[in-house]
Amino acid sequence: MENNTRRNFLQKTVMASASIPIFNLAFMENLKAGIDENKHKSAKEIAADETFWYQIQKAFTVSPHFTNLENGYFSLTADEVLEAQLKNIRMINEQPSWYMRKKQREDRAAIKKKLAKFAGVSPEEIALLSNTTEALNIVIQGIEMQAGDEAIVSDQDYGSMLEAFEMRSKRFGTVVKKVT
Repeated sequence: MENNTRRNFLQKTVMASASIPIFNLAFMENLKAGIDENKHKSAKEIAADETFWYQIQKAFTVSPHFTNLENGYFSLTADEVLEAQLKNIRMINEQPSWYMRKKQREDRAAIKKKLAKFAGVSPEEIALLSNTTEALNIVIQGIEMQAGDEAIVSDQDYGSMLEAFEMRSKRFGTVVKKVT
């Protein structure tokens, strides 16, 4: 089942990302080269390979004045991605109404088409969302449940998801059971 490995997924993701114009092709080629160089290594060997992780570290600008120990709530963005975001924000800011009315749908459709091809689904099955919290909230609100049906959550679950279940309870009468 070579096609279902994390390494294969990462390689496919790199190639799909390289085809999206917001990413710098040189960066993506360097990342792919790094993956290719480590094909022969086990996951355990890669985990212990400081040279490999140094290359990953170089993709991020980290403050020497702050140590981030939590990536679950909000994590830093790779410099390449940040630069692409800023470039696109500037482009949209230069032509706001025209872009939003004339070009945005075309760009979103092209990205959805590429992502759908990568995932092996139709573009209609792809949703472009702002972040994981928004995506999970949509799923939680969209689960088919009737008033009185129960959702079991943990007191260790992500706060925003607990809030989403509570909102669902208030709106639709579902019962939220919290376990410790």
